[in-house]
Amino acid sequence: MECKNGKYLKWKFNAQKWEPSTEEYNNYLQFVQPEERTRIKRFHNFIDSKRALIGRLLLRQAIHILLNVNWKNIELGRSENNKPYIKQIKNSDVSFKDISINISHHGEWVALIASTKKTVGIDIMKINEDPRRDVNSFFDLMKDVFTENEWKEINEPKEDKKRLERFYKFWSLKESYVKAIGKGIIMDLQTIEFSLNRDDVGKTIETASLTRNNKKLNNWLFYIYHLDNIHCSSIAINTKEEDEIIKNSEFVNLTIEQLINSAEVL
Repeated sequence: MECKNGKYLKWKFNAQKWEPSTEEYNNYLQFVQPEERTRIKRFHNFIDSKRALIGRLLLRQAIHILLNVNWKNIELGRSENNKPYIKQIKNSDVSFKDISINISHHGEWVALIASTKKTVGIDIMKINEDPRRDVNSFFDLMKDVFTENEWKEINEPKEDKKRLERFYKFWSLKESYVKAIGKGIIMDLQTIEFSLNRDDVGKTIETASLTRNNKKLNNWLFYIYHLDNIHCSSIAINTKEEDEIIKNSEFVNLTIEQLINSAEVL
């Protein structure tokens, strides 16, 4: 899809509802690189294996569409922080240095955000995830993840269900940012502080602002969406200027046929 910040994609795929036969699944595995095929097969739980495979297919399909290159010419690698990146596009001089693609999966969903001009990040959280202990004990265990001000916002709702939902939204915000900048778990999460924009709380699309090392970052935008009733997704975009097309567009819910369209055996 086109917007004033170039081309972008917002996709989602329900891995839980996808039930391929063993033969179909093995066929789909042929569409990813051999080393990724090996990694995907190591998962003990089939849902984990499905999410990993779908994530890889989403990544390749996005590159294929955004750069208009053949599937088999896309060579992917992983950074030191395990972040997927485009290693090279074989037999092509197309530039890919400005493309940014990020994938997340949790619960039933795998989702992707991609942009040809802006750095982006995404994270999914199941907002009713059972902490397997009472909420206060769970929050005490996780106290170092959030700042004092973030905890105040998380604990604003009176109901435990709402507090947990707020907790997972803040978690997804942090993850979307650290994934966008490629830092992952090596970053001190106490140095980044989110605050929900009060005018948007409870809306279909919520927004948030970020302070890092006590300095507000005005060159980042953050949006929180609901993929369904029990999953939220936060998106981070490195830009000062809000783009209504990106903000308000729905996630495209892909079918497996759309996902493997133009796929080639590797």
